Amino acid sequence: MKDTNPAPAYLMGLRTLPVHRHSGTGINPARPLEAHPLRRTVACLYFPDIAPQNAVKRLNRWIQGDPELLLLLRYYGYRPRSRRFTPKQMRVLERYL
Repeated sequence: MKDTNPAPAYLMGLRTLPVHRHSGTGINPARPLEAHPLRRTVACLYFPDIAPQNAVKRLNRWIQGDPELLLLLRYYGYRPRSRRFTPKQMRVLERYL
């Protein structure tokens, strides 16, 4: 039987890690995001009590500080200078943060 999962074998173990590894407010499921939300929008949802530019910096530090999260995001096309997250990247972020 052929494996239908497109992820490489070295990423398979990463998908079973616990959800919500960092403390933060998280994304409100009652408020749906657009298909490709801006990084600033996502950062402000996770850090509503700080200025948007600081929220983006903190989100970037979280991503850079977690090698497994960074590996999965890069697998799905993440670039540190991109302004938007793809839907697959958002699913990874929701799982980890």
